[in-house]
Amino acid sequence: MRVKNLLVAFLFFGLAFAEFGIALTSTGAIEDEELESIRSIFYANGKIYIISPDLSGYFVYNIQDKDMDKKTYDELSGVRDVFVDERGYMYFTKSGSIWKKAPSMKQIRTYDGAYGIWKLGDLLYLTDEKENRIVVMADDGAVLNFVGQKGEYNLMFDSPKGIFYYDGKFYIADYNNGRVQVLYENLSLYDICGKTNIMMESAYDVFVDSDYVYVVDRKGNEIVWFTKDCYPVFSYTINAPVGVVVVNDTMYIAQEDGKIQRFNYERLNPFQYIFLQMKEYLDDVEYYENLYYIGKEIGVQGNWNIIDYYDSVQAKYEQNRPGEAYFYLQKFKSYDILNETRYLENAISARMLSLANGRWNEKDIEKAVKNKDFDLALELLKTEQQTQPILNITEEKNETKPVRNITKIPEEAFTEIEQKIANPPLLTDYSKAKEYYQKAIEYKEKDPELAYSYLQSASSLIEEENKKTSVYPLLALLFIVLVALVGYALFGGKKRR
Repeated sequence: MRVKNLLVAFLFFGLAFAEFGIALTSTGAIEDEELESIRSIFYANGKIYIISPDLSGYFVYNIQDKDMDKKTYDELSGVRDVFVDERGYMYFTKSGSIWKKAPSMKQIRTYDGAYGIWKLGDLLYLTDEKENRIVVMADDGAVLNFVGQKGEYNLMFDSPKGIFYYDGKFYIADYNNGRVQVLYENLSLYDICGKTNIMMESAYDVFVDSDYVYVVDRKGNEIVWFTKDCYPVFSYTINAPVGVVVVNDTMYIAQEDGKIQRFNYERLNPFQYIFLQMKEYLDDVEYYENLYYIGKEIGVQGNWNIIDYYDSVQAKYEQNRPGEAYFYLQKFKSYDILNETRYLENAISARMLSLANGRWNEKDIEKAVKNKDFDLALELLKTEQQTQPILNITEEKNETKPVRNITKIPEEAFTEIEQKIANPPLLTDYSKAKEYYQKAIEYKEKDPELAYSYLQSASSLIEEENKKTSVYPLLALLFIVLVALVGYALFGGKKRR
């Protein structure tokens, strides 16, 4: 898995666990001499159910008692996945069929491509790795609905594997596409984890809790964490993972070779982490913002991005979107605010002393500057200006000023984004940008500042999509040249007989 830097689009970056309030401490492995390999795991009712391709049946690990039990059934030869409900009834997929143990074992129906399985109410939801779709069945096996076909676009799949349900949404491990598609219960698309801001080699299984979406990248040998709004925050490298579950403060990661690694899992949820980071930088940002506006009055240009990104963190935090808040927090932290502050202080000091040179209150201004009381120094300069126009600044004429206290957004701003979304270049996906644009329309009158924030987000996403697809023509040209060279090498150099 290669994480793309969200601070500079599509560049590599890595994150330490400690940075996002996460710590994993190994406490050893769960092993059994009869458990030689693992295909999948499932947690329910205080137990971890383990599916092994070497066993006609399954293993059960009791977390409290820390013991392992083996269950064998001839009917479960080739078993792939398991779901266990609150009553202890079990549902299995295996090569060619679907089974139920409630409490006796019986076949629900034959079904060739069934892999992952989940039961919600009276319905079964399956991933069909052969037909590349998600299937809804009645408890008796009757197919009621399905969605999907082979492909890489929205609601298309390439060998889907694991499935998980949490808080009104299904999370589908789209294996060969290296992503998790998040669907509503009616199978319409909600979001995609791993589509643009991260590249995973595969998505074999998925687990979800109140804070994160955990994705098993089997080919990439990693477990990848996403926030609920599908922003990647960090990953953990482990050889050949096939499943992950989180129970209280313990994380269990199953490996293909038959081991389940166990970790103490200490974490802050995304909102706690972002809140603490915002609190840590609040005084620095407020001081820098004050310097910024003092500098503007005397012709010294500060870095507006520092203020803008911090404000964006605040906005996304209040909108209950921790992933996007984290995205802007990383952009904000890409600037060294202490160095930026020192630079701006020095620039303002030099400019103030230059403006005050030879004036009647020069010494007072010099003293205020020395004490870094820039507000007082500015007031003294303004007092001087009452008799002489020393603050006649011309540098601001062509400067793009930050938008604050917005009361109305020009219609041209909406029209520009609307036209871009309506005419996307080939292979671009503006769906997320369209969502933000529609939000901007919604808040256009009742909250212009929020609407403007959504417009900015839509514009940024369009720009990122365009950067992605801008390389496609070059790749196509290189492919044509390569084909031509191969053709010439095979046929063009032969002499006629």
